[in-house]
Amino acid sequence: SVDSVINAEESGNVTLTLSGVDADADSVTVTLTDGDGTAVTAAAVAGDNGDWTVDVSGGTLIDGNVSVAVDMTDDAGNTASAATSFDLDTTADLEDDTDLAVSVDSVINDAESGNVTLTLSGVDADASSVTVTLTDSNGTTATAAATAGNNGGWTVDGSGGALIDGNVSVAVDMTDDAGN
Repeated sequence: SVDSVINAEESGNVTLTLSGVDADADSVTVTLTDGDGTAVTAAAVAGDNGDWTVDVSGGTLIDGNVSVAVDMTDDAGNTASAATSFDLDTTADLEDDTDLAVSVDSVINDAESGNVTLTLSGVDADASSVTVTLTDSNGTTATAAATAGNNGGWTVDGSGGALIDGNVSVAVDMTDDAGN
């Protein structure tokens, strides 16, 4: 068994639990293969409770669907196999190496200050929350949740804060469905 989604935090310690392995199993091998065909293979180890585990962390698999193939051979040379898959999702930004980015007018005047809209790009399709924090030179912050638009773009209404004139830094925090 394996989680249906492995996130960045879990990817460094991926352990699969195998059940239904014959008591006379001589070898159990697990192979994970990503969408590019890169494979990571490891031998499973029998546990005291009859479950077999395999540590397949530390591989170089790319995000996306990863197939899992289990091959077993018993003392008599009989073989059996099983297969499953899971989603490897280790980044919160777009899978095409597009980084999260924010754009806004470089100068916001008094007339615009009541309606400041930031546009975000590079937001992952499975983003579950996107929060933008604006901080002025005095350390005063205004935080707002981003809203997904129909075109895939995200916007933030940054108006309504009590920020002072001057440079304002923008920080964007995004979490996707996998917890990245």
